[in-house]
Amino acid sequence: KELAKFDKMSKDVLVDKILEMQDTLAALTLRVDSVKSENHTLREENGVLREYVDNLMAKVGTMSSLGTAPPSAVKVPPSTKRDSQAAAVHGRRATSGESTHAVRVNDHIGELATSYDS
Repeated sequence: KELAKFDKMSKDVLVDKILEMQDTLAALTLRVDSVKSENHTLREENGVLREYVDNLMAKVGTMSSLGTAPPSAVKVPPSTKRDSQAAAVHGRRATSGESTHAVRVNDHIGELATSYDS
């Protein structure tokens, strides 16, 4: 049935149709390669995050007094205007007394920050 449709077309129309289908196939192939690359990158980032979380959980597991004291308030000094705004968004006031340490994971994930009292 499909072939009969092509039999009725002129040679020029068939060539145009074939070229159009080749272009579509090339575009789809590029998109598949792009998605495969993005998938690979995301899998690597998931591995990095998994390792980060595992390390944090291992560190928490070694804290013998965990859960025996009430939680302390978060105090982060606003080093930039953005930090002050972020503190306001999370319903707290950025204060001094605590330092933060940011670790740049990669461009896609950005920075992961840990804080500790100074």
